[in-house]
Amino acid sequence: MKCPKCGAWNQASLPRCFRCGQPLSPTEADRPDWRSDFAGEDGREKIIYDVDDTGENKKAADEGDQLAEEMQSLRERKLRGQEEQRRLRGMETLPYSAKMAGRVQQSTTRRRYVVDSMDELRQPTRRQRRSSFAEHQPQQEPSRHIDYDDYPTGNTSTYTPLNHEGKPIRSLYSDDQPVRAFQHRQFQPLRLIRTLLILVLVTGVALGGLYYFRLPPFSRAENEPLQNRVLISTSIYDDLPAHIIRIPAEDGSEIYIKELHTTGIAIGGYATFEVPDYKWYADLPDIEDEIYTVTMTPYLKTASGQQKLMDVLHFDIDIPLSPITLVSPDVLYVEVNSRPKYQIQFKVERGSTVTINGENYSDLVSSQDGLLSYNATVQAIGENNIVIECSTKYYRKNTMTMVLYREPQDILLELDDSISERWSGDTNTMEVTGTTLNKATIRVLSEHMDLDTSKLLSTGTFSFKAVFNRIGTNTITIEASYPGKKTTVVNFDVYHVPSARNYTPKAWPMDAYNYTQYLDTLATRVRNTTIYVCKGTITQILSDSPQRALMETGNETTSRLVLLDNMSNDTWQVGDTLRVYGDAYGAYDGKPWLVGRYTYPYKP
Repeated sequence: MKCPKCGAWNQASLPRCFRCGQPLSPTEADRPDWRSDFAGEDGREKIIYDVDDTGENKKAADEGDQLAEEMQSLRERKLRGQEEQRRLRGMETLPYSAKMAGRVQQSTTRRRYVVDSMDELRQPTRRQRRSSFAEHQPQQEPSRHIDYDDYPTGNTSTYTPLNHEGKPIRSLYSDDQPVRAFQHRQFQPLRLIRTLLILVLVTGVALGGLYYFRLPPFSRAENEPLQNRVLISTSIYDDLPAHIIRIPAEDGSEIYIKELHTTGIAIGGYATFEVPDYKWYADLPDIEDEIYTVTMTPYLKTASGQQKLMDVLHFDIDIPLSPITLVSPDVLYVEVNSRPKYQIQFKVERGSTVTINGENYSDLVSSQDGLLSYNATVQAIGENNIVIECSTKYYRKNTMTMVLYREPQDILLELDDSISERWSGDTNTMEVTGTTLNKATIRVLSEHMDLDTSKLLSTGTFSFKAVFNRIGTNTITIEASYPGKKTTVVNFDVYHVPSARNYTPKAWPMDAYNYTQYLDTLATRVRNTTIYVCKGTITQILSDSPQRALMETGNETTSRLVLLDNMSNDTWQVGDTLRVYGDAYGAYDGKPWLVGRYTYPYKP
């Protein structure tokens, strides 16, 4: 029927105008006589009328699959009708009435409809939808009955329609959201082309990377220089520095190294060579540079047996110094104030060539541990330089300079070389002899006895007995004076430890009483170097050089830990049960601290 307000033609079953929303009041004569068959209120079976092009009606049963196809076909025709109406409205050559003549009007609300219960229907395929649309495309399209509870007059994008039973029609995408307008997106060819180009580019990069990494190393960059593709790393070969060289080549091919006179077979894309560094410079007469540049000439052996020259390779290696390890003294600068001779001990590699101040001492190198002992002459001129040179096979020459400082003297004063720096005799006195300027005056400033200067006028010699009042380091101090000259003073340290038969009888037991007394009178015990004997078990080793340990001297109920420095000739182990004689040194963490001199087994 025609809308009385806007003049648009509408289907007779619509309650409002599809264009302006004006309520329509069709008469019963305008309604189809088969409309009541869709109501289903009288209990009769629902009937679907199929109207062909000639206007004949055909009844069909309400089966699920057929209904799904019909509803989907209705939706497609509805959308096509909307597009056709928009096209017709845009035409300016014909009047609006001519455009719409002879056509059944459809709603243009752009709403999407679905059946009430999707569980009972099967979604038709695309082919079925196309077939249904082709079969139901008449000149005069029959109307499909849809009831509306209320038709909107304004914006219809959120309008919720009702089905013929009065229930809301659900959306395919949400159960509780209103049906929204069908949005048409404009086709954008540039965006599609850009997306395709990105996909092609990403795919090409991925395939190219996969192809590259699956290629053998030798074929990844045939135009790249061999120097950039070879792999060189450091290693150790027979305790000597070495390098591993990996040359890229096809698996199974042979690489010959001219300088090494050796051949390697490529496995896993590389021919591998492990070469000690000395192989490259072993034939050189003298090596002084820290870095040596290796030149390696590889040849590729072909299947016919010929050798093809590859790129010449170069890489740098560090040449190590010949090892020298100081033993005594362990520093390079020493002050020597007493004697003209000073003993130096150091270690080198066995078979090394050693010179000291230009003189060869290689024959003094021990064949067992490489130890060398040298008595250096020390003059009273200030610094005395001792230059040690060592040349070891496969190493470059190493030069070390030790400085022995002896203060310049106006009056010569020297002690004999026979005097030892360690005294462990039966008594606490040691004979000391020396030489000075004739007619000089000698004074001994440290504890001594029996000074003899009878030969000063003739030979300049003198002698006396040094008295050691403490166990450990004792300093002997001698002074020489002469009219018109600067006085010379010499200090000489002697480490004094009495013999075992003179030391052990003086020991106090480290029992509960003396343990407490030691801590209460610590200063006096240390000053007098009181001797104690500790009986117990080594519970912990705190250090190895010098060896320092804890000994438990208590019992099961009372702990009495003592800290001991091992200065004996024995080595202690955890769990050893010992009798250790030592003298007072101090205290540590509330425990007596002794210096152990003599060690004996102990059985409780």
